[in-house]
Amino acid sequence: MDPPWEEYHRRAKQYFSTEKLDDPWTFEQIAELPIDEISDNPSFLFLWVGNEGLDEGRALFKKWGFKRCEDIVWLKTNKTVPKDARLAMKNSKILDTSSTLQRVKEHCLVGLKGDIKRTSDSYFIHANIDTDVIVDEEPPNGGTEKPKEIYQIIERFCLGRKRLELFGSKDNIRPGWLTVGMNLPGTNFDYNAYHSQFETDRYLGTTNEIENLRPKSPKSSQREDALPKSQGQGMMNSNVSPFMGQQSQSRSMNQQQNSLLGQQFYSPFNSNPNGGGGM
Repeated sequence: MDPPWEEYHRRAKQYFSTEKLDDPWTFEQIAELPIDEISDNPSFLFLWVGNEGLDEGRALFKKWGFKRCEDIVWLKTNKTVPKDARLAMKNSKILDTSSTLQRVKEHCLVGLKGDIKRTSDSYFIHANIDTDVIVDEEPPNGGTEKPKEIYQIIERFCLGRKRLELFGSKDNIRPGWLTVGMNLPGTNFDYNAYHSQFETDRYLGTTNEIENLRPKSPKSSQREDALPKSQGQGMMNSNVSPFMGQQSQSRSMNQQQNSLLGQQFYSPFNSNPNGGGGM
């Protein structure tokens, strides 16, 4: 979920006239969304809050019945921007009087509704596969596009098959997701077809191979005993750790599971195709 924060609007105004921009939403307007009613228990909410909206994001979680469990940070790079354009971009950003430092990051807060235990709820989560930092290029001209890696993190982590994106655009349409936004090219949403995907199972499921590869945190008393004596302290200098190799294999297996996500659906806000009722 990536609401049209006022911060985004202010940033885009440096490149476009306000007539070409959608109006930002206030905190109160965002808070009125019935997220608590459409979210299951348990479920996760990934909420982009830009650089300034950390407090607002936590307040939204509280209103919708979620508790913050993670904070994913996107560090923006500009390696593909020519030097002259990069300098012009830097100078234009100085015009933003709301900041005292150059802003090169955004936050995606992760909220949990209900209770999940990593040791017993492997049917729903696949923990320790990714980190909480994304390093990716900043979109040009104050764009609000987010790194595609956030989808990969979500799909590897959460094994539920019902995946909804709010405030999406045509670039966000993705297999296995229902994308809802203000500027989508029509709709292909069919209530019966959508829900028929979940008649047999709402979870991707797991396999013994995935479970064997799942990263585990050994008890502290077992860590030294499990490490070969010949490696000892020198293990820190190894080029590839067993844990990282385990992560890579587990990611690959999880991606195979994600191929079973299902069809992509999309629909603009306020659309009720086929008279099918709510989503």
